[in-house]
Amino acid sequence: MNSFQGEIVGLNSDGGLSLLDVQIHSVLFNILLIDNPETSEFLTLNRKIICMWKETEVILSKEKPNTSIENILKCTIENIAEDKILSKITLLSEIGNINAIITTKSLKAMTISRKDEVFAMINPNEIMISYD
Repeated sequence: MNSFQGEIVGLNSDGGLSLLDVQIHSVLFNILLIDNPETSEFLTLNRKIICMWKETEVILSKEKPNTSIENILKCTIENIAEDKILSKITLLSEIGNINAIITTKSLKAMTISRKDEVFAMINPNEIMISYD
């Protein structure tokens, strides 16, 4: 599980949904929640939170994508642990180390190796939050 501390710096709610702007170090993340400030007293501006996402939710690309995914980080590959079916890739980003797990088939098709630059993408609805 990838886990980083952030701060809610923007909050837009409509009905049962909220779109949060969360500052993690120098990067602004977008997080989509099925919750709102009326039902959760913790959804407030300037609130410190923990942002988490599974390693399997990290999408990798060799080129900067033109996509609807809003959370995109430029990264350098620090390590690749290749196994028969899945491979774990450790990435160095502006917010720290991120782990991604992709199929070894995808790893080989991407022809990436240690020290290569890639883009890591995380969908706003795949990020979970917890409160300090």
